[in-house]
Amino acid sequence: MKKLLAVVFLISVAFAGCGAKEVVKPSDEAVQTTKALGALDRMRAAYAARDMAGVLLGISPDLKEGYSEFQTSLRRDIENYPKVELTVVVDRVEIEDKLVKPVFHWNGKWTDKSGVVHEGRGNCVFGFKDSGQTVAVETLIGDSPFGVVR
Repeated sequence: MKKLLAVVFLISVAFAGCGAKEVVKPSDEAVQTTKALGALDRMRAAYAARDMAGVLLGISPDLKEGYSEFQTSLRRDIENYPKVELTVVVDRVEIEDKLVKPVFHWNGKWTDKSGVVHEGRGNCVFGFKDSGQTVAVETLIGDSPFGVVR
């Protein structure tokens, strides 16, 4: 009987020690990546909803490739294509200096005012800079899915 009580006691102690879960704080890189991917998805959703201001929230006025050119192309898309379907697939995320760079490919269908569907695809890298509360695209490499009308 003493042996049985000893075994039950040891098992109870073992289970009691396993009850507490340690909270693991995510790394700074994980937090930055989550912010950048969230911003990319919000931009995609805003673009599909024809919300120019929503897309531009994710673009830095300091965009090295030209904010005003990006804005003009985006406006043309919204004016010329009342319906857009856009799929974005992230291949990987690179972190370089202070930029979080989702590397992604995209497929899109743009329906113009006459009902004709135009298809496109491309590869792109957005360089998101984290300013604390927000992240915004500061560099763009490749084929942007936003502002396809030139």
